[in-house]
Formats: sequence, C-alpha cells, structure tokens
Amino acid sequence: LHPPRDLLFDEDTVEGALRVAETPGSNGEVVQLGTGIAISMGDLAQKICDILGRSPRIISDETDRKRPDKSEVNRLIASTERADHLLDWRPRTSLEEGLTKTAEWVSENLEYFTQKGYQI
Repeated sequence: LHPPRDLLFDEDTVEGALRVAETPGSNGEVVQLGTGIAISMGDLAQKICDILGRSPRIISDETDRKRPDKSEVNRLIASTERADHLLDWRPRTSLEEGLTKTAEWVSENLEYFTQKGYQI
C-alpha cells in the first residue's frame, strides 16, 4: 500500500501514444507518458472510497501478498519533461476526474463485472 505510483488516465495515455507516433523527430526517442505526480496505493484506495461515498476498512495481508525481497519498485513516477518538450503533450485529466469517470463507467457497465473469478 505504500510505494507511490504515477497514474495516467487511459484517454491521456492514448492521446500521448498517438502524439508520439505523429510527431516528427520522436522516432527512436524514449518518452515517458505520465503525470509526474505520485500517489501511494493506500491513498488511492482512500480517494476511490471518498469518490464512491464509502468507508470500508482496508486490510493489508503482508504474509500472503508480500513481494519477494528486492522485487518491489519503491517509487514509480514518470519524468514528463521530454513529453512536454518534444511532443508538446501533457495529460488533461486529473486523478480525481479520471477516478470519477471510471467509477461512472463501471456503474453503467456492471454486466462486465462479477464477484466470482478473475476478471480480464
């Protein structure tokens, strides 16, 4: 629940990838698409609960779900300078807006979700 991650809304990801494909001079360049802002998974879970108006107790099972030693990436945040400079690209969707849009989409498409089994 603690390592921070940089989360990018899917529409922004697609827009950034298209911008890479369409921009002269981007061929062969490494460009990170992201927000440059990190959030821990625990804080993300709390934000989702706030958006949904829920207050469940979050339980972390360190024994069954703990990653092997030295396998966890402790900090995963995009460096956005090259995307900004080379592509003139920045994400348009804030984390809160993306979570709200996602929650709305899920609530309108519950037929795709079940409580049994693994969902792909």
